[in-house]
Amino acid sequence: MFRSKLFIAAALCLMGAVLIGGCTESKDNTPVPTGTFTPSPSATLSPTAITEEQSRKIAEDFLRKEPTFVFDGMEETLVLAETIVLRCPSCWEFIFEFDSRHAGYGDRTDQMVAQVITHHRAVITVVRGEVTRAIMDKQWDMMEQKLIPVEAETHYCTDEDRKAEACIEVYRPVCGWFDPDQIQCFAYPCAATYSNECEACRDPRVLYWTEGECPPVGYRKAVDESFNGQTITVPPGTLVIVTLESNATTGFSWALSENTDEAVLQLEGSEYRASELTDPPVLGAGGHEVWTFKALKDGESTLSMAYERPWEKGQAPAKTFTLTVMVQ
Repeated sequence: MFRSKLFIAAALCLMGAVLIGGCTESKDNTPVPTGTFTPSPSATLSPTAITEEQSRKIAEDFLRKEPTFVFDGMEETLVLAETIVLRCPSCWEFIFEFDSRHAGYGDRTDQMVAQVITHHRAVITVVRGEVTRAIMDKQWDMMEQKLIPVEAETHYCTDEDRKAEACIEVYRPVCGWFDPDQIQCFAYPCAATYSNECEACRDPRVLYWTEGECPPVGYRKAVDESFNGQTITVPPGTLVIVTLESNATTGFSWALSENTDEAVLQLEGSEYRASELTDPPVLGAGGHEVWTFKALKDGESTLSMAYERPWEKGQAPAKTFTLTVMVQ
């Protein structure tokens, strides 16, 4: 019986080899067909089983196919400069460096470009086997294939500005940002467009202004530890900003333990902000961690976070935070 099964398996393998290209032996010595197709990690492994090496390969493949590298990236200069472990399961940030033969970004076919060796630094975030963020030289969005707008310079209104009795009639649009102590906003931006800076500062609600018209209206929902265990409802497209107290000097940090539906709520990034209450900062003073999530579509997702020391395995977290986000 065993020989009969083995013969049949070998015959099938031989037939498959014509189409695929060969056979190998399985662990039980039964021939199995092989080929050139290599499934992606997400096709064979659960998200939590994605390893650092697999994630690095995903990031490198993404970079190699990105139009900037495809156009004139110098293969021999490509190196992995740094790997950063992020505070969520199967999450890494990979920093690659390479040189290109011309200046500029993206596909520059039919463009007049300077022929000069240009060094690039690409930061690629991989979360559970998927590239979620990719920025080159802090100014090129590799996923959207466009330059990142430079943050506008902030100009605060002075007492002298507010005393102006009249303004010159010139259209030089600015965005006047409202004082949060006076105005409670539920939509972003909390601001209005004025014809010029003089008109903006004459409005007592305006705290400061930036050049150009205000950005398009969107929504941001600010959340802190007082929302622990609660449920919030936001429309699709909302940025949910979770700000939690933290103190990096103690070794503790917040980690994302679970996001029950990443198709509904996507992690955009996180950062630690030291306290700005003292100048100069006091050694050992705490700060905040700011986690940004984006509501993608209708549905519900629950965030679970733990405040812990990463190296203390098996220890109960000092604090926990949960938040359910309903998107509709």
